Amino acid sequence: MQSRFNRLRSYDKDLFTALSDAAWRVESCLDLRASANHVSPQILDALGGSFDSGLSLMGRCEFEALAADRARQLFNADYACVTPASVEQAIASICDALLDMGDGILSVGWVGNGHALQAGKFVTARAAFNCSHHDEVDPSGLDLDVIERRVQLLRPRLLVVKAAGIGRRIDYFRLRAIADKARAYLVVDFTLIAGMVAAGLCLSPVPFVDLAIASTGSTLRGPEGGMILAKADRSLQQMLNAVAVERDPIVRISSGNLAAKALCLKEAMSPSFQSYQVQVLENVRAVAGAFSCRGYELRSCLEEGGPVLVGLAGRPPQSVGVEQVLRRSGICMESGRWPGHGAEPDYLRLGTTAITTRGLGPSHCAEVAGWICDILDNPGGIEVEAFVTRRITRMCAKYPVYSEFPLIPF
Repeated sequence: MQSRFNRLRSYDKDLFTALSDAAWRVESCLDLRASANHVSPQILDALGGSFDSGLSLMGRCEFEALAADRARQLFNADYACVTPASVEQAIASICDALLDMGDGILSVGWVGNGHALQAGKFVTARAAFNCSHHDEVDPSGLDLDVIERRVQLLRPRLLVVKAAGIGRRIDYFRLRAIADKARAYLVVDFTLIAGMVAAGLCLSPVPFVDLAIASTGSTLRGPEGGMILAKADRSLQQMLNAVAVERDPIVRISSGNLAAKALCLKEAMSPSFQSYQVQVLENVRAVAGAFSCRGYELRSCLEEGGPVLVGLAGRPPQSVGVEQVLRRSGICMESGRWPGHGAEPDYLRLGTTAITTRGLGPSHCAEVAGWICDILDNPGGIEVEAFVTRRITRMCAKYPVYSEFPLIPF
C-alpha cells in the first residue's frame, strides 16, 4: 500500500491528496454506522491485486468458484451466487429470474433499517414490478398477523423480509407458511445479522426460505458486494444461473472483489471471528446501557446484535444536523425520522461492528456513548465538543484501524 501511494505521490498529486484525506478520515473517526466495518489488511491486498488490467479474465472463474464454495459451507447452503455487486443487484437478479412483468412484491422491514424495495415501481434491466412496503414499528418483533393480512390482500409473487433490528428471533416457520399460502417466493435479507449467523450466534434463515441474500460487507467484515443463498431447488437455481449469465457482462464486478469475498468468507470460518461477533454483541449492549442510564429511549432489541435505535424525542434541537455535530467531534453515525413526523431527526441508529474491529471493548463503548450524550444534551456547547474531540482523537490514536499495515501514507 505504501509503495502504491508513493508512486501516486509523484504521478498524480491531486489523487494522492484525495486518497490521503480518505485514509485520514478512516483513522481519525469512530464509525458507529450500523452497516460500517473495516476490512483486514489481507482483504485490502486482494482488492488491490492486479487481476483487472485491461479486459483480463485470468483467475476470475477460480475466485468465483472458491467464494461460492465457502459461502455454501459457511451458511450450510446448497446454492450460492457471489457475483452481485450489492444487495440491491441481488434483489434485481432474483426479480428478473422469478417474476414476470407487473408482478407484485411486498417488502417488510423495520422502521429505521431501510430497504432497497420501497412502495411504487421497482424497475430492473428486464422488467418493472409493483412494489408495496410494510414498515414494522414494534421493536419486540414482526406483527405476523398484520403481515399475513397484507399478503392475502395484495397476493404478491415475492415476499421480501429484512431481518435486522426486529429483536426476537424471527418466526421463519410462520413466514414460510404465510408465503406458501399466497404461493409467493420468500426472500430474507439478513445482511445486518449475517456475522452473527456465520458465528452460530443467531438462527440462519437459509433452511426456511426460498432465497437468502446478504452483503459481504458490514457484519461479515468483507468487501462491498452481495450474495444469494438457497437450499436444494434445481429449477430455482437454473433460473438464477440463467439471469446471472445474462447480467454478468452488464454488472460485472472485479476479479479482485471476488477474491476478497472468498477471503472474507474464510475469515468468517475462524474461531477468532466468532470471538469478534461475541464482542460486537457485548459492545452493543454496553452502548445501549449507557444511553438508557442517561434517560434516552431505546427503540430496538439487542438479542441479535442489530443496530441500536436511540430516540431523540424531547431532546433540545441542534443548531445544525445531529450527524454534522457529531461528525465535527470525530463520531460518524446515522439519524432518521419516523414515518409521518417532522423534518427533525427522531432517532440515532448505531452499530458497533467497526469500532469492535478497532479493538474497543464494552468500557470504551460505554464511554463513547456517554460523550455522544454530552453533545446531545448541550447543543452548541463548544467546550463540550472540544473536550469530546480531544478524547476521540486520543482513542483513535491508541486503537488504530490498521496498526500492522499502515493505511495513512505520511
